[in-house]
Amino acid sequence: MVDEKIFWGFDIGTDSVGWAVTNSEYKLKKYKNNLMWGVHLFDEAKQSAERRSFRTARRRLDRRKQRIILLQESFVRAVCEKDENFFRRLKESALLPEDAEHRTNNIFFDDPDYTDKDYFEEYPTIHHLICELMESKEPHDVRLVYLACVYLLAHRGHFLLPVSEDDISKVTEFEPLYESFYKTLEEKLDDEPPFDRSADDFAEILKSHKTVSAKNKDFDKLLFGGKVKTYDNENISYSALIKLLSGGTEKLSKFFANEEYTDLEKDSVCVRNADFGDTLEMLEGQIDELDFALLKSVKSLYDWSLLVDILEGKFLISEAKKDKYDEHGYDLDALKYLFREYLTKDDYNEMFKEVSGKQNYASYVYNAPSDKTRDSKYKKCNQEDFCKFTKKFLSKIKPNEKDKLCLDKLLEKCEQNSLCPKQVTTDNRVIPYQLYYVELKKILENACDYLPFLNERDEYGTVADKILSIMKFRVPYYVGPLVDRKKSPNAWLVRKLDGKITPWNFTDMVNEDESENAFIRRMTCKCTYVAGQDVLPKYSLLYSKFSVLNEINNIKLNGEPISVQAKQEIYTELFERNKSRVSKKKIRDCLISHGYAADSDEVTGIDDIAKSALRSYHDFKKMLSNGILTEQQVEEIIEHITVTTDNIRLKKWLKTQFPMLADEDVKYITKLKYKDYGRLSRCFLEDVLPVDTKTGEAESDKNIITMLWETNENIMQLLSSKYRYSENIEHMNRQYYALPENHKSMSERLKDMYVPTAVRREVTRTFDIVKELKKIQGRDPDKIFIEMARGTGETPKGKRTNSRKDQILEHWHGLDNKDINDLKKSGIWEHLDTIDDAKLRSDKYFLYFMQLGRCMYTEKSIPFEEVENEHKWNIDHIWPQAKIKDDSLDNKVLVSSNENGKKSDSYPISDDIRHSMAGLWHSLYKKGLISEKKYQRLTRSTPFTDDELSGFIARQLVETRQSTKAVATLLKEQFPNTEIVYVKAGLVSDFRQEMGMLKCREVNDLHHAKDAYLNIVLGNVYNTRFTKDPLNFLKNNEKYSIKIFQKNSDGKKTGVMTRKVERGGEVAWDPETSFAIVRKMMSKNSI
Repeated sequence: MVDEKIFWGFDIGTDSVGWAVTNSEYKLKKYKNNLMWGVHLFDEAKQSAERRSFRTARRRLDRRKQRIILLQESFVRAVCEKDENFFRRLKESALLPEDAEHRTNNIFFDDPDYTDKDYFEEYPTIHHLICELMESKEPHDVRLVYLACVYLLAHRGHFLLPVSEDDISKVTEFEPLYESFYKTLEEKLDDEPPFDRSADDFAEILKSHKTVSAKNKDFDKLLFGGKVKTYDNENISYSALIKLLSGGTEKLSKFFANEEYTDLEKDSVCVRNADFGDTLEMLEGQIDELDFALLKSVKSLYDWSLLVDILEGKFLISEAKKDKYDEHGYDLDALKYLFREYLTKDDYNEMFKEVSGKQNYASYVYNAPSDKTRDSKYKKCNQEDFCKFTKKFLSKIKPNEKDKLCLDKLLEKCEQNSLCPKQVTTDNRVIPYQLYYVELKKILENACDYLPFLNERDEYGTVADKILSIMKFRVPYYVGPLVDRKKSPNAWLVRKLDGKITPWNFTDMVNEDESENAFIRRMTCKCTYVAGQDVLPKYSLLYSKFSVLNEINNIKLNGEPISVQAKQEIYTELFERNKSRVSKKKIRDCLISHGYAADSDEVTGIDDIAKSALRSYHDFKKMLSNGILTEQQVEEIIEHITVTTDNIRLKKWLKTQFPMLADEDVKYITKLKYKDYGRLSRCFLEDVLPVDTKTGEAESDKNIITMLWETNENIMQLLSSKYRYSENIEHMNRQYYALPENHKSMSERLKDMYVPTAVRREVTRTFDIVKELKKIQGRDPDKIFIEMARGTGETPKGKRTNSRKDQILEHWHGLDNKDINDLKKSGIWEHLDTIDDAKLRSDKYFLYFMQLGRCMYTEKSIPFEEVENEHKWNIDHIWPQAKIKDDSLDNKVLVSSNENGKKSDSYPISDDIRHSMAGLWHSLYKKGLISEKKYQRLTRSTPFTDDELSGFIARQLVETRQSTKAVATLLKEQFPNTEIVYVKAGLVSDFRQEMGMLKCREVNDLHHAKDAYLNIVLGNVYNTRFTKDPLNFLKNNEKYSIKIFQKNSDGKKTGVMTRKVERGGEVAWDPETSFAIVRKMMSKNSI
């Protein structure tokens, strides 16, 4: 039939796409006598962050190899004159002797009178060699000089300290770091910290070799007089701060007093961990900017203490490392002596010889035959664990008088975790390159006297100068990978000349200005709404204004929106005139002082501290008011600061572009730091007008930023159907993509839509199927159904979401008279009447009312005024967050903080609680106040199976949701006359359960195609039932159910699928015939 309706259905996953094609009666279509449904399987894409870490490591190692190659090129002639096989032996050192071309047991030295054995006896570590070459002007073998130089270049340290190589004393200065920390804390608090700026005592505690708890007590006593907990406030927990400074582990949600941080992948952090730098990188952009800056300052302070500990009063790393080698030897000799003298032979063997899973000396130095290291029980242990293990033995010794001092010294070192220090530790990460540079420079200065080739000169300097330039050269971030941009999508290098790029000819070979411009263009993303438009920097004047207005437009007074005039007063007086952070208290005081509110009125709709601010406006306020810069010029400067961290280049650019700026103004601007971009463009905020799509004429001359100022609507309200901005945006986007020059590949479109790289694969595979289906059918489908994980509270366009208060009342109206009387008697009903919707957005209050004011683990009554008291009442996740990320209300209960602490991350809930609470839980379940899912999770008595645990990891809800939205947007562009329907993920599962159409993932993957088919069935039924005529559906508060099936009070099955669903003459479901068709289709396995 020509006019037969065609439906497509898709079930999109991270490693599969199920698809199906039916007519309006849900009969599968055929093509070449085959039913049109199927499954496409593929390997799940990896997260960008995971692949980026490998790519970064690969590039880091490649650049290390390049440094070594450049050094070898400098030394090759002189070394080969002495030993022509030297570099060959180094290259083959990782091979077995029989696999090497030059077979020898020596690697470094294979002379008749000097071998590796002689070398290691003379120089036990590389640092012994470096120290000698720095101190002695006597001629040394060129190979020794090379080995010292190659080590320093390969392990050159970090570049985080802005300190000159000629003044290394500043490397260990504490005052600048402490001052930065103090100022950051001051900015975070919007007030002075409750302790003075004295840095000396602070530094002493930080670098002491005490335990975490001991340092914690010292910080508490020094800064807070031993009463740190009394200083904790709504902005920060000082007890968490000093715990982090002491090297302990703490939760970010506690440190910054922000419950939202509990949802972070890394809520618990420890600055002592070697991977904390990676954690910081991951947290950037996920937490508040001031919070991130403070966390970074804490890390800088702790890293300083590690560096000071490594140096131990020395100025050169190799001198300090040489002393640590000697210290290790002394400790080892003393330890062996005490074991031999006072302990048994078995004890000695257990400590020094036994290769096992124990944290003994053998595991600490990890020096055992290869057949032993392959033993799964043999693990490397760290110094802290080794010290604990050793202390157990030493504590048993009862020494005589002459050995008591030796034992006490070793026990003290065990307490300080400093026994037998090693050369290579994770603490080496805090060593800056300046310290290694000084050592390299001293070695080369001495070597120039006896190695003539180091003094050979060309236009770029001497060989020694070139080696030093290798040490301190880094490829600028704005230049990127040094490969042709035509050969790599991740490169943007612009050259001046062809040829090999080296540290000494870099400026001659690379066009840095053009490379930087290419980097800026590459970094600038596109607008979320208007196609092809560049986004604004997060701190641009316009975007800052938008952020503030979009936030304060939600402010309510006693549950009602404030007037537009009041909103404008808040913006002008609090945000424009003052640079300090705006709090809810300041907003309330402002409203009271201007007569908009009374003392008893309550302000809601905004956080305790406003998240937005006009920071950049205040930074340039003076220059703007004095006419030194225009707004457009300021916007240009902000954009440039956003993409650059090189102050020298920024200063050069400012002087070129804005010659009217005084030197002090340039110096001031270069100190400003902005980063990140927003999601909106200038075009979106200033150029988009509400347009009548029929006539093409603007209905108003007011753009979005003007409407945000002149109304109290937020951005999502302005983009709703109440206004015509969205229609104009869609029209602009269609025009944009209609132009041939704007046709983009799928990859480019997904990038513009901010779809994560790990999600793009499934989107691309879905469209491969779409392309094939259109080719086969030769026409567009009438409807396309896409499974999307949506919560029950999410509803299609036209259907208003019930407020939380309405949801609670809806459940309460189903209670019997006794329960209702109890609620009124206890005052809980009155509390619900008086509480506003804004407060009910808090899960704590919502759960309080749904639990009828009772604790779910003790059945105790919860006083309403104590609900927000974190010390008494907490929200607990029934299925622990450590096992699964499920923040739905079905997984949350309001409970006593004591019981929550006892439960921790364990599951199932303890027998005692389950038995004592069974009655209350069952009662709440029967009354519909907790869901079946929550009830099952509460009452379950068995732990998670391995399959469940692996399933928790495999489920990536966020990715699926993002991919589905991306597919929906792109499908709408490709099929403008086709209706795109989202299908709630749980519908198919519920329908399968009720109809007995169970699936087994382990058997095969056919269920993906059948799920796609059911998406069509259920998606069309719900689409027809709830969205065809929303106004008629909602009038008179019609009672309805969105459940597929449910039983009423007399046990009769009702629900959406039990009735005929028809709208506008279109029958979407007829129980008498449709059930049979669906069963018949689902019984087929011809996929």
